[in-house]
Amino acid sequence: RLSALTGRLHVEMIPNTFDASLFTREPRHSRADLGLAADKKIIIFCAARIDDPVKNLPLAVDALNLLADAHSDDVMAVFVGDCRNPAALAGLRLPHIHVPLISDAERMRSYMAHADVVLSTSHYESFGATLLEGQASGTVPVGLVHDGRADIIADGISGFAASPNAVSVAEAVDRALSRPIPADRLRHAASRFDYHNIADRYIVLLNKLISQKTPTE
Repeated sequence: RLSALTGRLHVEMIPNTFDASLFTREPRHSRADLGLAADKKIIIFCAARIDDPVKNLPLAVDALNLLADAHSDDVMAVFVGDCRNPAALAGLRLPHIHVPLISDAERMRSYMAHADVVLSTSHYESFGATLLEGQASGTVPVGLVHDGRADIIADGISGFAASPNAVSVAEAVDRALSRPIPADRLRHAASRFDYHNIADRYIVLLNKLISQKTPTE
């Protein structure tokens, strides 16, 4: 909108909507059903294609390798999504499994609900839906925040922010594992994106536009 007083263009960003009610911390599928260790904390990395260059899988692998020595006995990584390069995870020392892209929504939600951390190392994301899915499941999101993910992650409050290097990502994941954010707080953060709240933001913006006076010539 154009300010009547200054003539400057004001841009207001309103994010996409997200139905947090679809996700729960009570998964329908057990860890055994999903091939997950019963005694390990879980870091999950999800994408339609995990080795899509945009998703920056090598950064995730490098960061998790920094954690491997300290956490190899009590943490595992789960990668969910198609992968065209069979060697993409070959260099990862942290215990891990790869699950091909899942079409069963309830099964996917169960993986997310069992996880402790959901990780996003993408070069860029316009929104960051997997991080919101994690929040709604009570799973701590960790990601880079130079784009739309900054709307989701408030460092230490609704997730943990990282810079685009392996040391920073590893430190953020380690903080998420050692100082987990309460599930209720995460779910409350995700609810900010529900249909009602986003609709209210549009209404407020439209009312501003309606009430704005046109400059006299």
